[in-house]
Amino acid sequence: MLDFERFYSLLQILLTWPVLTFSFALFFCLRFRTEIGNAIERFKGFRFRDTAADFEPQSAPPAVSRDHEPMTEEEILEAADELLKAGDPQQTDIAGWMKQVAEERQFWEFMYLDFFLIPVTKQTLNWLYSTNGASTQEITHYFDLWKILPDQGTAILGALRHHSLLTVDSEGKKMIVSLKGIQYLKHIHALPEPPVHQ
Repeated sequence: MLDFERFYSLLQILLTWPVLTFSFALFFCLRFRTEIGNAIERFKGFRFRDTAADFEPQSAPPAVSRDHEPMTEEEILEAADELLKAGDPQQTDIAGWMKQVAEERQFWEFMYLDFFLIPVTKQTLNWLYSTNGASTQEITHYFDLWKILPDQGTAILGALRHHSLLTVDSEGKKMIVSLKGIQYLKHIHALPEPPVHQ
């Protein structure tokens, strides 16, 4: 009698709908696993009207060409000067508007850089301008003098070059402050005395 009661209790548990549903689903998946796999493969190329279900790994987006990059402030100003040379009153108005756009864009970029660049980065830019540029050895000596670690020095130069505040001289021997870098130093009122060009 005791064994019958245990069997009856177990039967009540096994006949509940969650257990039956799980058992049926497991049996169905095991029994038709080949057919299910084939159906998934066909579904990879499924298309409904203009919507496609593609589960293949997506390739990296194509690189944006230089033609799609925005013009720099220098390029805008050069284009404005070309329009001014034409002498057409309408083009003169357009050139004036272009210069205004370039100046406003540069102002807001410099405002951003003023918050983004840490003081030692601005100090390095100021020093490079006052020395009329410096070689790699001179920059390393400068960083050692101010106890700036190599990784920090690399980050400082990387930030300045990324924002086009630094460039390399024509001989490729010295890092010098670009025209944009000089304009930024003027913006933050940190421009030292003009360097002596040798």
